[in-house]
Amino acid sequence: MEKVKIEKKNKIKFLVLIIFALLIGALAIRYGAWITQNLKEPDKVRGYLLSFGNLGAVIYILVQALHVLIVVIPGDIFNICGGYIYGVPLGFSLSITGIMLGTVGAFYISRFLGYDFIAQIIPEEKIRKISNILNSTQGTVAMLIICLIPIIPKDLMIYIAGLTPIKASKLFFIYAISRIPGTLIWVSVGANIYEKNITGIILTVCGLALLLLACFLLQKKTNIVEK
Repeated sequence: MEKVKIEKKNKIKFLVLIIFALLIGALAIRYGAWITQNLKEPDKVRGYLLSFGNLGAVIYILVQALHVLIVVIPGDIFNICGGYIYGVPLGFSLSITGIMLGTVGAFYISRFLGYDFIAQIIPEEKIRKISNILNSTQGTVAMLIICLIPIIPKDLMIYIAGLTPIKASKLFFIYAISRIPGTLIWVSVGANIYEKNITGIILTVCGLALLLLACFLLQKKTNIVEK
């Protein structure tokens, strides 16, 4: 009887995953070509979203959340777009909102599907490594280091975190704080590109280099990420 219940539960999970995949596929088919074509003309994208007023900001937030759920899409590109379209203060606020919305969604999707299901998608070695980091006594510091480094994927960590006993509120708080520096830098890059501010772009790139150096030194000092 218990086995029947487990099988039924897995079928429901599979159905949810199929519906989610179909939804993502439908969105990709509907808007993928438009996005690919118009990314070559950023001013056109900017004008298009701004023409919707507040609704455009909502669309941008949803796109940011979607990229977190899909994982494979590099989020820094969308942060740059946010700065290019909305400037630094608003672009940063919208980006962080979208990132955290997607983060909460990814975490609870993972919790719902469970280890057996996610392990079929993500290599077990990656799950074990990140799970050990998250649940170690130095897990908070390790998570901060991982999230502060702009060029490494972070969204995958959220799916894996959903498989561990980590407290959701703790994860969301640390993740939000640690995403601030990198998001702010890339949004600034986008804003400076729109304003054609060469000095600003150079200073922003220098800020990114300093952030990477700080993360490298912190990682070497604590030796957490390698464990």
